[in-house]
Amino acid sequence: MGDADEHPEEALRALDAKLAATIERLRQARVELAGFLRRAAPVDVAPDMVAAGELSSADHSFVVVMSRVLSGSTLDAYKQMLQDPEHLPAGPELDELPADADERTRGALAARLLPQIRDLYAKHPGLQGMGTESRRVAETVDLALTDLYNPAQIDVMRRVGRMLRDPQTEGN
Repeated sequence: MGDADEHPEEALRALDAKLAATIERLRQARVELAGFLRRAAPVDVAPDMVAAGELSSADHSFVVVMSRVLSGSTLDAYKQMLQDPEHLPAGPELDELPADADERTRGALAARLLPQIRDLYAKHPGLQGMGTESRRVAETVDLALTDLYNPAQIDVMRRVGRMLRDPQTEGN
């Protein structure tokens, strides 16, 4: 603090600034914690990756995977999509699709999801970059889908993907 005869004003001001910065960091941490508690938000994903609507357990796990493998503008678009509470109105139908759903049911659901997915891509164009991520990302996403969703759900997702890439396959 300097000589006993001198007033340690500069040292005290520096200490005060450090304490103020620490207090601000702690205040911000408390604000984030309060948000988690208020929304009962999961703590395994960043606050900006928490979906605005309810997610199934499988969808939540998929969001966790996506938060770890996506990057840049694709991750930003995915975060924005999650904040949209109406991002996929037919999502609950897919969540509830039984593993033994017949061909007709799967085809009909894919047909209902297709315009919603197209609208989603139009609203969040950065999502289209998900198909151009690295091979490692594609393999990780494919593995996550296989682990988290049943065969009928995966079939519907693949049908929608085919219809997006080739409109001639609509209805198949």
